[in-house]
Amino acid sequence: MSLLVCCSLSLFILIFLKPVQFFIMTSKNHVDSSVAERRLRPIYNWLDDSNNKKALQEADKVLKKQPNFQCAKVLKALALLRLGKEVESQQLLESIRKDLQCDDSTLSAMTVCYREMNKPEVICEVYSAATKKDPNNEELLTHLFMAYVRVCDYKKQQQTAMTLYKLKFKNHYYFWTVMSIVMQAHEAGPELAKNLQLPLAEKMVRKFVEDGKIEAEQEVQLYLMILEMQNKLEDALAVVEGPLGEMLHSYIVVPSKRVELLVKMECWKRANIEIKKILIDDMDNWSLYMNYFKTVFQIIDLESNGNGVVEDDSSDKTLNDSVKFLTDIQTKNTSGSHRLRGPYLAIMEFFVQLQDKGMDP
Repeated sequence: MSLLVCCSLSLFILIFLKPVQFFIMTSKNHVDSSVAERRLRPIYNWLDDSNNKKALQEADKVLKKQPNFQCAKVLKALALLRLGKEVESQQLLESIRKDLQCDDSTLSAMTVCYREMNKPEVICEVYSAATKKDPNNEELLTHLFMAYVRVCDYKKQQQTAMTLYKLKFKNHYYFWTVMSIVMQAHEAGPELAKNLQLPLAEKMVRKFVEDGKIEAEQEVQLYLMILEMQNKLEDALAVVEGPLGEMLHSYIVVPSKRVELLVKMECWKRANIEIKKILIDDMDNWSLYMNYFKTVFQIIDLESNGNGVVEDDSSDKTLNDSVKFLTDIQTKNTSGSHRLRGPYLAIMEFFVQLQDKGMDP
């Protein structure tokens, strides 16, 4: 499930921004007037400098001139919170929420407050209320989605992402929906995941594949993950080796993924051949060496039991073949300007495994 974790963490990229810097940036773009921005600037500066007492004083000055200025009220609440006056801060925030405006600077500052109170669920409530007032606001819906990500509410993530997709028809919103379904499958029991959520996620991605709407490498990787979670390894291999595989831009991704799938499918000879191709240029890849040893011993077992397919291929079918290959790798490494330790350790590991298996080289 490591891929799941990686994909889930990728959704948090926008969350782990420095709070004060974030709402300062949004305030620059969205405060109604230059006068209001100029009045808020000292509060931001004092908060940035961690001088919360001065920030509170500046907020009070602004509110004397503009008593209904919500962003100034929220910044005052933040200053109170950082001064240890959490009850007063919370009371002020609750009063603001009764008639909350939908400007980004106010909402962003409020997000920082509730985050510092360790109440991420309230951030969901704040943005949910805001989107009800302005249901076609893409930015607010995006913030709402990210708020649900923080609290791992995968079902509401899915609903919000689909709302975004129906509003703007952007691929990444569609795949946010798919990823949310996959995360539900990760949390659900195996039967529910197998019979409902994963087939639904696969169907949604396949529709985009058939319609030629796949645009990004990450979308292909998500498709592969869904297939692997259902143990549809042959389908996953077909994706890697087909037109979609060309979207996996990294020169490492496709060969490594092919090897991983072939090993899982127990296609030992094909896996062995692929591993050898990669190791020629990637001599320090320890996981490949371990898979190489695994394929070699499996091929030897098949051949010794008479189950191996007699064919003219370049896979290593004997211990001598393996020793020769590892020696060739070591020779190439020695001739290079920068020697790697992988080839030396690999041949040592090979003989250790031989000894463990009671085999003579």
